[in-house]
Amino acid sequence: MSNVVSVESGRWRCECIPEDGARLSVLRFDGQDLLTAGPVEFHRPQGDYGRYETRAVYGYDDCFPTVDACDYPAGEGLALPDHGELCWVGWEVAAGKNQLDCCVRSSLLPVVFKRTMVFEDASLLWRFEAENTGDDELAFLHVMHALMPLGEIAEVRLPTFESVFDEMNDRSVDFDSPDRVGGHLLGMGTGQASMLLLRDIGSGEAKVRFKSGPAVTVEFPVELFPTLGIWWNNAGYPDEDGARRVECAFEPIPGAFSSLAKSCESGVCPRAPNRMRRPRVVTRMRWIQGRATVTYLYGMSRSSDAIDAHSRHNPQGRASFAASRHCSGSTGRGAPSSPSRLGLRQNTLRRGASH
Repeated sequence: MSNVVSVESGRWRCECIPEDGARLSVLRFDGQDLLTAGPVEFHRPQGDYGRYETRAVYGYDDCFPTVDACDYPAGEGLALPDHGELCWVGWEVAAGKNQLDCCVRSSLLPVVFKRTMVFEDASLLWRFEAENTGDDELAFLHVMHALMPLGEIAEVRLPTFESVFDEMNDRSVDFDSPDRVGGHLLGMGTGQASMLLLRDIGSGEAKVRFKSGPAVTVEFPVELFPTLGIWWNNAGYPDEDGARRVECAFEPIPGAFSSLAKSCESGVCPRAPNRMRRPRVVTRMRWIQGRATVTYLYGMSRSSDAIDAHSRHNPQGRASFAASRHCSGSTGRGAPSSPSRLGLRQNTLRRGASH
């Protein structure tokens, strides 16, 4: 039986499984489940749907440094797993009175990745840090993979966009307005699934309303996250009896694709500086009078005492980092401290699997 680390803080309950990629198996506010639950019995698909589908898919995972499986750019054939590496390794997890600290050291890249969640009376602060301990800059994608219960979604409001890309079918699709995309998603029948990428979005905001009443507003800095990925699965994937799920996710992406390699090839991809400079991510979720507001505040810091780009959105950004506990990141096999083969001197592309 898996070890579960739990936090009960006021109106919040959270359960995390350290050895299962620090998966959040439960995230609940005032009794409302915000994430999908695990299956009563997991049926592994018989077909090849990618490695991610060989474990039960539910709840929350961190996808890093890619979502779609691909070769690392300029990595001399270094293969990155489906939905990234971090969901496949054990993490260090420590629970406090109102805080959950999770940390892991990559075995593929010289990176220590940290996720911190701080539970307040009516808000939840997420903080992420990816520390590059090597000598070369590193390309990466980090995507919050929060699977929500699609069957409970009543309304979707999306930002404007320049184009929409159907990633499962590798083609552009013709939608002329956010309302048409939202209507298309809500109108998808049983047995259908879609992964849409809204590119060059006009604002960093998306809204979802639950049938039970609460609404979730996702806000993020559009200058850092030009793409909004929407995974919408109405019992269409994996397409096998006993394996189909009902779920959706809204994923700000700091690239043009779910694949790190394809994003780098397109020229839209963040890069983590060497060991002296750290990329950091802050996310805030607030519940106000029955409404849930989730705010993604991402920033790249040049040094430990720099004011990140997120400070423009969150004046308390600097103070939010001060509460971070030390996390050694010793879990997992250590990566080489200065892998000279890793960098962005060239691009190597191998098309990864879709969701």
